[in-house]
Amino acid sequence: MTTFLDGPAKGEVLRLKAAPLFLRVVQNGPCFDALDMPGDEPEPTELVYVYLRTGGTFTTATYQLLDRQPTDDEARNIALWQAWALRVQALRKQERELQKSSISNPQPPIPLP
Repeated sequence: MTTFLDGPAKGEVLRLKAAPLFLRVVQNGPCFDALDMPGDEPEPTELVYVYLRTGGTFTTATYQLLDRQPTDDEARNIALWQAWALRVQALRKQERELQKSSISNPQPPIPLP
């Protein structure tokens, strides 16, 4: 079962077939669903939110609402969605590598004039 820790889907529990790193969650009135398969597309009337997997696997995944949401076009168009997800995943990897290098190789502070 997939659970959502915050955001509009907080407290919702869904049974999914996959647990991607970035998950589009759609809301139609009070009902929530997830676009967990690569070809899934939102309906025009659905609101789209993007969540980040924070733990587990597809059988017991947990997700948090992502701070950096895509544009509506990026969330709805499969090609734009995939490009957005790859770009954000690369940025997150770059951020982690920078954090690692600053921890393992700390630089002395730059003296101020």
